Amino acid sequence: QANDSPSASVKVSVLARSYEQVDSLCSMIESSSGGTHTVDEIVVDFLEIDGIRAAVSRIREVNGVRVVVASPRIIKPGEEGIWRTLLRTEPDGIMIRSTGLLHRLTQLGGAGQQVT
Repeated sequence: QANDSPSASVKVSVLARSYEQVDSLCSMIESSSGGTHTVDEIVVDFLEIDGIRAAVSRIREVNGVRVVVASPRIIKPGEEGIWRTLLRTEPDGIMIRSTGLLHRLTQLGGAGQQVT
């Protein structure tokens, strides 16, 4: 059965590639009229891991907006522990871009598991 109000089921995710973009999005959402969010989720997709924690913290200041951290497309030798860094940011979700990372996270046990 079709929903008469398409906007009721549409969720908006915005990809941010820098802290400046994250900050601008958060400011836009915070100043939106009537307190209604135009963005449901911000995906943090930085070229480097540096700055992701600050971006997640900034997004957390905006109530009701989910934060997803994107993993690197390619994990180079010596970066196998990248999953630990991603999980420590405590995002609402992780966009996984490699089967190796998916396999590693699956080995850890799934949602709710404590990883140190």
